[in-house]
Amino acid sequence: MGLSAEEILEHIRELPPSERRKLVARAAQEVDDAPSSEEKAALDRELERRIELAEAGKSTPAREVLAMLRARA
Repeated sequence: MGLSAEEILEHIRELPPSERRKLVARAAQEVDDAPSSEEKAALDRELERRIELAEAGKSTPAREVLAMLRARA
């Protein structure tokens, strides 16, 4: 098993302030970037839906999607 949160904090306290700031920024980014299990499930459902549409020949051609996106900008 890995280190406990308290053990990690002990190691962090030994770092210079600039390294601690970098570490905090990276940790915050990891938390913000990581989808929740609910979000992952929703993404999986959407991906499956889109695959089924594509396999059924009911998808929108990429050039049309790009045109719609350009029109929004």
